[in-house]
Amino acid sequence: MELHEFMLQSSTGKTHAVNPKTKKTYCGIDPDSPGWHFLDVIPSDQHKPSCSICVVHYDDPLKEELSQIAKDLRESINDFLCTRVILKDTAALSRFTENIATFMRNERKITESKTNGTKS
Repeated sequence: MELHEFMLQSSTGKTHAVNPKTKKTYCGIDPDSPGWHFLDVIPSDQHKPSCSICVVHYDDPLKEELSQIAKDLRESINDFLCTRVILKDTAALSRFTENIATFMRNERKITESKTNGTKS
């Protein structure tokens, strides 16, 4: 799908989000129906669909992509850890856990600075 194909508008002015898997709106409308046209925006906090069914799913394309990235990351980490445990590579496991701990500490600091009103 092209960027401009994520949202469309009916002849009544109601906006709908398009499901990239089915190529139809979340409420089941075919975008090629007469009187409908694509909008040059993607669903976002600034451009929410006005259709009550589609608004529930307006950020699904992003959620699906991020979910797939998270799934791939979990599989990669699992493969790495299983291999290191089988090989009894304690040095690699130690480096891995230290990197994760450092990352989490940095993320916590960033979150705390944002909630305190300062930016890092």
